[in-house]
Amino acid sequence: MANTDPRTFAGLGSFLLRSLMEEGVVTRDISPERLKNILGTAYHETGFFKTLEEKISKFSANRKYRNKLGNTSPNDGYNYRGRGFVQLTGKANYKTMGDRLGINLVESPDLASDPKIAAQIYASWIKKSPVNGKGIENFDSFTSAYKAVNPKERGTQLRARK
Repeated sequence: MANTDPRTFAGLGSFLLRSLMEEGVVTRDISPERLKNILGTAYHETGFFKTLEEKISKFSANRKYRNKLGNTSPNDGYNYRGRGFVQLTGKANYKTMGDRLGINLVESPDLASDPKIAAQIYASWIKKSPVNGKGIENFDSFTSAYKAVNPKERGTQLRARK
């Protein structure tokens, strides 16, 4: 039996795959390219399936994300730092995804680091990206996959791992 304990490297990837199957994102007829881009994006965003929370100091997060992505209060950058398989970032994105899932992620942002909720967020993101409004077709190619998650990154880091 596969390791699906989300507290381990292999388990986090297996857990995500199983969750995406339960959410109807990954099906038997998914193309290998699309599956590679879905899992590869999460692999990159989680630092090789090692963490569901951005490793950044409070000072750095508040400076980096100040007045961006719906952040308006002094500590919003840190409170709404990257979490989950998609590294959900910014108060506006926490609100959008929380509203979709019926979870108050603005009041409880740490919930985005819970593996089950993180998988639901990623599944919802795949179904309709808040970045470009498109769905699973974002993951048909390497380029469109990273643009649906990190449009400003330009894929530099991802290309190194391709």
